[in-house]
Order: sequence, then C-alpha cells, then structure tokens
Amino acid sequence: MAEESENDTSSLGLKLIEGNDEYNKLPDRSLLWAGEEVVQYEPSSYNKQVRTVEVVIAYCKANLNWMKENENVLKAMSMNNTAMVKMNIISKCGREKEIPTFTTDDGISELNIISVPNAGGCDYAYAHFINQYIKNHITEEAASSVIIFIKDTPRDYDYFRMAYHERYRSIEEILNIAGKGEFICGSKTDCNISPYHSTDIINRFTMKAYVRQTERNNGKKVRKRNNFNYHDFKNLEDFHKRGLEWTFPNANLTSVCYGGTFALPASRLVALSRRPVEGRVFKSLEAILGRQSNGATTIEEHFIERTWAGLLSHPLNKNQTDIIHEISNHAGSVRIKSSVFGSMRSKFGSKKSGDVCKKWQIKKLQQKKEENVRKAIRAEENAARKWMVE
Repeated sequence: MAEESENDTSSLGLKLIEGNDEYNKLPDRSLLWAGEEVVQYEPSSYNKQVRTVEVVIAYCKANLNWMKENENVLKAMSMNNTAMVKMNIISKCGREKEIPTFTTDDGISELNIISVPNAGGCDYAYAHFINQYIKNHITEEAASSVIIFIKDTPRDYDYFRMAYHERYRSIEEILNIAGKGEFICGSKTDCNISPYHSTDIINRFTMKAYVRQTERNNGKKVRKRNNFNYHDFKNLEDFHKRGLEWTFPNANLTSVCYGGTFALPASRLVALSRRPVEGRVFKSLEAILGRQSNGATTIEEHFIERTWAGLLSHPLNKNQTDIIHEISNHAGSVRIKSSVFGSMRSKFGSKKSGDVCKKWQIKKLQQKKEENVRKAIRAEENAARKWMVE
C-alpha cells in the first residue's frame, strides 16, 4: 500500500474540509452544543455511501438476545437494510458458548467472535479491536464504513445512571450521525448541558474507588482497593502525560463521552492511526488496559472513558469554541463534585441559551430537579429515623 500523509483523506473517499471557514462559519448552534455537528464536509450524499457497519460489542456475560428480540435494533444496525453488518463480539469472560447465533436472517453478514482476557472493562475490548482493525483494514472498505462500539447490556433504564444526561441515543440516531462523518456519543446530555467540557477542569478529574453498574444493581458497595490506582496518577492530565504522552488537542474545550457507547467513520480511525502520536496512543491504550486481569476495575478505565471523544473526534476550531462559550453565557461548567464535572452548561431563560432548550425540555428538567429534591428529603428523613432507632 502506498504511503499517505497524515492529512490525506482523498484516497479514503472523503472530501474533508478542515480549516476552511466557509464550511464552519454558520454551524447549527443546537447541534454543535449537543456534540452532533463539529466538522462539516462538502455537500454530498456521504451518509448514503455507508456500505458497511462494523458493530463492536464488549461482551462478558449479559444475554445478547435483547438484540435479536428487538428487531428494530438489528434493522437499525443495517441502516434499514442498506448496509452490510459485520458483528464483532469481543468476548472477555470465556462465555462464547452462550452467544446467540446471529445469521443473515438477522441482517448480519459476518460474525466474528474474538476471545480476549477479562481486563480493562469495555475500553480494553474497544482498544483491542481498534488496533486489529488498523492493522488489517482494507482502505477502500474503510472509506465507506462506520464503526459503532457498544456494551453487551441492554440499552434501557436499568443500565442508565448518568447524571445530567437525558437518555441513550438510539442505534439509528448514532449511525445516521456517524454516517455523516461525525464522532458521536451513544448517550445524549440534557439540553442545557453540553458534552464539551472545560479542558482545564476535566484534566483535574480523579476518583478513589468505583463499582460497576451491574454490580451495584446486585447490591455491591464501593470500597477502596489498593491497586485501583496502582501507578498513583494524580488526575487525568497526569495520566495523559505519564501514561500516554499525549494531551487534549483543544486546550480550551474538549468533548467527553460517558456510557461506553460511541461511533465514528472508519476512515477517521485510519487517518488518526497514520499520525505518529495517535497511532502510538492506540497501542498504548490496549497495553495499559491489559495490565489488570480478572475483571477488576482500575482508575485507568475511567481516565480512558473521558479520553475517547477527545482522541477520536475533530477538535473544535476557534469559531466553534466561541459559540459554545456564548451559549454558556458565563454559566460556567458543572460543579466539581459531579461525576461529569467540567461539562459546559447554559442558563435557562437567557437569549443565548434559548436555541438549545425548548420549553417542554425545560419543563422536564424542572420536574427532574423537583424529584431530586424530594428524593434528598426522603433520604434525610430515612437517615433521621434510622438514627433515632439506633
């Protein structure tokens, strides 16, 4: 294969306009705020060129029949039967025999089951697939492919516990946006919250312990472990510097995706892999995540969850950065104690934020806020009763 420069995307079938203000001067403010419009491509039918959808599933032990039982999921994966679906199940827990049979009747053209060690959560599965794809991809196919990364658990309320987020995006939404050339997160923030974070604040992120949602559902409590932060990383910035030798490309604002589901054009992945720094980072991610076995979670997983979007998406240019700050209208970012601290927020009722929140959305958020207040009051009352009994 002939050598190509890191910015050459012509051979990938894309006419990407980066640094051309004619295509970024007047972005849709609402889509930009929501992380759904960053880089504009020449007017074309790019989304109609998607011929292959690579579905990457980080699988441990969840019953994957939820995909077969909901025919809309498999239909959405094939973009309404217009694209070939290659399903890649990255099996981490030795339960390959429990994987249901996906056939052409389900709209699946190719099924690949790849066994890997039970390490690094879903992020290790994703990093492993990325490095294998980069090594084995066919350039022409990558030019018309989209890759979606998802967990094995159903995309329903029982597994949705993200603060300041409205819902999961549907598979159809995700692929339609990725098919237009964008990195897109599988979870959608509340309308007044943007996935774009203050880079300075998100760089300070750290945590002392964590329990996976599936374990919390079974009653397991958070307890600090000595090897949770084995390398004593001070925060996310320290991990980027010492662990990856990399920093967020936009020092002002950076995109963050929570929930372990996202998608992007395969051509974007290939283009990044040809850059010396990003190509090395992809390999480092797999090596770092592979160090912890037996399914135990580590702080690196949480750092990398907050790294994917900044690594894989196109960074905002100055004009786009200014628009995000303008919509925020000095409301600043989400408070530091939140698990999503650093994300930009807008003020209700201001003229600047009126184009990102509709009236019904504001009403819904106000209802959610009132319900949270009631829950807090009930929790305090229950704690008081327990104290009186003791």
